[in-house]
Amino acid sequence: MKKLDSLEVQICKMSESSGNDQFYVNLVRTDEKKHGSTLNYDCYQTKHLDKKECLERAWFTASMVARFCGLSSMEEIILMGLTDEETEIIKKALYLRW
Repeated sequence: MKKLDSLEVQICKMSESSGNDQFYVNLVRTDEKKHGSTLNYDCYQTKHLDKKECLERAWFTASMVARFCGLSSMEEIILMGLTDEETEIIKKALYLRW
């Protein structure tokens, strides 16, 4: 199986001034850093779901994307802007195993 070497999978937390937290599942091309090298694959917001649900959904979605990209484990997913508490929640969530 060929691994897509020039892609990384990220979960990135962004916060709006209203207090709404957003958790993006991103694919990022690592072979170039210019406009269009990041794909916002999915986003879960505390505006619609509670934080735990957002984190769990983002982690599961990231596992599907990571498997598709050929990553070897969930340890290769990059977590950006998450607190220690959020990281703990996300690491306990369900994900696809391969």
